[in-house]
Amino acid sequence: MTDVPALAHSVTALIDAPAELTFAFLCDPVQVGNWALSSMQAQPTETPGIYSGCSLFDRAQNHFAVTPHPEMLVVEYRVGPPGALTPRIRAQVIRAESVGLAPTNCYLTLTAWRPADMPAARWSRLCAAHNVEIWLIKEQVEAAAQAAR
Repeated sequence: MTDVPALAHSVTALIDAPAELTFAFLCDPVQVGNWALSSMQAQPTETPGIYSGCSLFDRAQNHFAVTPHPEMLVVEYRVGPPGALTPRIRAQVIRAESVGLAPTNCYLTLTAWRPADMPAARWSRLCAAHNVEIWLIKEQVEAAAQAAR
């Protein structure tokens, strides 16, 4: 299937912090502005629940909303124009006991789904960004966990 374009991209990291702390960090829309390269310096908009941030790539203003699903430790990020946000990014935290990790650790997976009309170059950039963003999240969450100890 080498001629089939990528439809989704996932990246996973081992986080040296408890699942609940990692999940809380991912649910905070202002924190998104510290790790999402397309939504840096995120701030609330006039519309409740909608945030905007600036892309480090092209300085575009991007909008997003955060929907936590605490029962599954999943955070859904809806992105796009303010009136038409679509769920295209998801973060899932995997508890330590589910995969045999130490209680102070968890896994984090970021997944993005490619819109049918997204050009290959932009998709490639998004995938590269997620490969960096997982490291930004890891470092920031681990620093918060260390400070809390």
